[in-house]
Amino acid sequence: CWLVALQNVSAARSDEDRLREEHIVHLQTSVVQWADALAKFGLVDYEMGFWETDIMDSLDSILKTQRTETTS
Repeated sequence: CWLVALQNVSAARSDEDRLREEHIVHLQTSVVQWADALAKFGLVDYEMGFWETDIMDSLDSILKTQRTETTS
């Protein structure tokens, strides 16, 4: 679900549909906090758990793309 939503955000063409940098950074912080909380129950990076690494990679990619577009 997260990965599909982030894929849609990264494919957004208009500025209105994109996440701003501060929102992406906030999401990254939240993902780490959620993963830390879920790790106690063994629910991180497993088939039916919370895929912290994949979500963080997607957020990093979106952020990098936005920064590249901004400097171009």
